[in-house]
Amino acid sequence: MNISFDLRWAVHDMGGIRRYAERVLAGIGSSEDRVTLVVRAGREREVRHLAPAVGDVSFLAVRYGPYDPFNAWDLVPRLRRMGAEVFHSPGPALPLADTRGRPAQVVNVHDLIPYAHPALCPRSLKARLRPIYGWWLGKVLHHADAVVTGSMYTAWEIVRYFPEVRARLYTVYNGVTRVPIGDPDGARWQVFAERIGVHGPFALYIGRHDDSKNLERMIRAFAAVHRTMPDVRFIVAGAHARLTERLRATARAAGCADAVRFPGAVSDEEAGLLFAHARFLAFCTLAEGFGLPVVEAMACGCPVLTSPVSSLPEVAGDAALYADPRSTEAMANAMRRLFENPGLRTDLVRRGYVRAAHFSWATTTARLREIYRAVIAPGNAAGETHG
Repeated sequence: MNISFDLRWAVHDMGGIRRYAERVLAGIGSSEDRVTLVVRAGREREVRHLAPAVGDVSFLAVRYGPYDPFNAWDLVPRLRRMGAEVFHSPGPALPLADTRGRPAQVVNVHDLIPYAHPALCPRSLKARLRPIYGWWLGKVLHHADAVVTGSMYTAWEIVRYFPEVRARLYTVYNGVTRVPIGDPDGARWQVFAERIGVHGPFALYIGRHDDSKNLERMIRAFAAVHRTMPDVRFIVAGAHARLTERLRATARAAGCADAVRFPGAVSDEEAGLLFAHARFLAFCTLAEGFGLPVVEAMACGCPVLTSPVSSLPEVAGDAALYADPRSTEAMANAMRRLFENPGLRTDLVRRGYVRAAHFSWATTTARLREIYRAVIAPGNAAGETHG
């Protein structure tokens, strides 16, 4: 196949879409493929290491981003001249071009939260400009030959608001990569723990600092636990954002400022160390399109506390402890149980290993290749709202 992949998202988005693009590209190519990676001019060095290890790989540099109208006017003709058969965008943007002979177009919609639940993310530009975002998303979905989601929940949300997409909709679960630990004598952990100032048992959150992540309530729930268990800590990892200072203020107001740590963005190795040493992952968010930290924690032997909402029960199954994310008391009670009950943690670790085994990037990329072939072939197959 002649595949083109929009790698501009690896620079444009530093969160989940970037991680998705990295994992997919690691296994998407084969020795018979020609793979063209669309990159932002001047940023090639930042993403060159993400190129597939097999296949005939080349880079196409452009001076505009994934949302720019020039994608239709300039990128599509260039891809057509290169013989591209399919163009895959891992984020919610496509060239809005109906040009005859253009490559088949595949787009990922990882979640619909800013559009379907704007109250959960009031600071999001997409939520604040909901009518415009909805118009744009509708155009993107109209021009897509295949729309890929990471969960049945997100697929259902798309069909609810954009029912005409149903026949072109595919659910392909994300994979999980066991984050490397490699610390047999504990020396790396000791250095890292000293740097971030954590000693003793701790709960872990890892991810974005957004309103929909429910971190203020989780901090207040932890504070209730900390009053009777003063030795425990809460590590809130993830790139600092506008909300981070508000989270610090919440911890101060709740009387647990010294027990809540904000180490910022962490590497895969550091995430592996955190998963290995945390008592549990606290991921009681209000909405997710998939919930990658949940399966990453499970794959690393870390018990999971999460929410019975959106995609999270679909992903976590019976391998997590659940708590109402809108109830501080319910989350505090669940946190206390996990800190105090090693038998419960052991059971969740066992269940988590089994559950995480259901999610593989090899399966994800194999399924994507099937979708590529379907949209390239005349009379391509209808979409499926199942994995």
